[in-house]
Amino acid sequence: MGAEGIADFAPSVEVDRAYPDVFGFAQNNYINAYMANAIGVWRMGHEGRYEPFLSGGYGAINFRGDINDLAGVVEHQNQSRVAGNVGGGLMSFAGSWGFRADVRWFRATRRNDIVDGATVQQGLTKNLLSGLDFWRANVGVAFRW
Repeated sequence: MGAEGIADFAPSVEVDRAYPDVFGFAQNNYINAYMANAIGVWRMGHEGRYEPFLSGGYGAINFRGDINDLAGVVEHQNQSRVAGNVGGGLMSFAGSWGFRADVRWFRATRRNDIVDGATVQQGLTKNLLSGLDFWRANVGVAFRW
């Protein structure tokens, strides 16, 4: 058992929630995720050489970018939502150094609070991250002591 922190940075993201008949996206879109996770590891093989693991936790997903409306007006957005993630993977070691690979699913909380009198564009913009979910695969070097 243990804990881990995740900080993901995704520059130049295309978001498919860009309803083309209402508004579209300009350049400079970023989605970042920050998570605190619990991790459960099972040691297998000689001297625990193979370590499959499961992980999950909570944090936030943040969107920064410029949204264009049909009239060409650009509005800068900086939104965050509470989010969670679950996943699993495998670590393999030769001594203290090893290899790590994992797959995770991220999901932001839902928020559908469009205020009275808001336009469709304002409602969609305000709730841009509502229910956003995505998969992420990762590989890297691991070190244990």
